Amino acid sequence: MVRRSSAAALVFLAILAITQSAAAQDVAPILEGLRPTYPTPMTKAQLSDMLNRAASQRPGWGMLRKDAGNNCPTPYPGISISCDWMVYGPTRWGYDILSDQENAARVVRGDGEALGAGMEIVYPWPTEAPPTPPVVVPPPPVVVPPPVQPPVVVPPVAVDLAPVLERIDALAAQLVAHDERLQRHDESPSYFTKIFGNRYVQMALAGVGTWLGQKAAK
Repeated sequence: MVRRSSAAALVFLAILAITQSAAAQDVAPILEGLRPTYPTPMTKAQLSDMLNRAASQRPGWGMLRKDAGNNCPTPYPGISISCDWMVYGPTRWGYDILSDQENAARVVRGDGEALGAGMEIVYPWPTEAPPTPPVVVPPPPVVVPPPVQPPVVVPPVAVDLAPVLERIDALAAQLVAHDERLQRHDESPSYFTKIFGNRYVQMALAGVGTWLGQKAAK
């Protein structure tokens, strides 16, 4: 009979140990997901908020009441909690779940221990929206201006104007010669003008005309 009682006790303790370990595995991932949303180090109010948010997501979980010594605040009047302990209410099994809570506040997993007589569990209070991590605005990209190309200097094209000037001089000479011919034409009578403008020729022509007229009258 004693052997059966001892065996039953061992089975009960094994089941209890498995249950407590599973409970710790249940809430630790929640804390590990919440931790990056808080700064390092965390304030006591932030530690309390993180533990409360984790407990709010797993029914039966709460925090360990601790009104004296190193503790963290709660919205409940006159009630404070441990900054690094969480408790599974149905079994009153507690876990020291944060290591170095005043600095890095790393989430740790352990076997935990049963709460002593008189220890109280503080269950979660209503939570607000989870804190958002600060938005890091990347610096604007540095725009490197393209290298400035030096202006292309086109060398002047050498043009030989001598043939053009010679042609202009020849045309000018032709114009001068043409003007001189016109001037001589205006100043000197032509061949016919010289002949018919002679007084004797005019008298001879008048006589011929008279003779022709008399001839025609006969």
